Amino acid sequence: MRIYYSDGEDPMLLDTRANLRKLGADLLAFLESTVATAAFSADVGGVADPYDELLLGLRLQKINAAVSLQLTPDRWLLLSGEHDQLAQCSRKFLVKEEDGHVHLYTGPVSLIIESESQEY
Repeated sequence: MRIYYSDGEDPMLLDTRANLRKLGADLLAFLESTVATAAFSADVGGVADPYDELLLGLRLQKINAAVSLQLTPDRWLLLSGEHDQLAQCSRKFLVKEEDGHVHLYTGPVSLIIESESQEY
């Protein structure tokens, strides 16, 4: 997966449909575990054009609060919230079509999840 970001815009997470579905399954498995946090590293090789940068990955954190997605100072996306809300968010990664996309509407940042038919 790659996570593209430009200041002031929603980040875009890009991968193949198969990899996004695996990520979604991994996120859901994390939610059923006793672990409180998980990190999923992104590929940062190559260029980010036309975006400003490639983010380092996606972290999940189970907390007793409303779901939120934020950009951390160390350039990761952090998705946090309570179990049921995180499960709804995680199911967004279970994309049904190649070359399609879905939006994960959260605050203060939203995420575009894009599926492409070929590896980048």
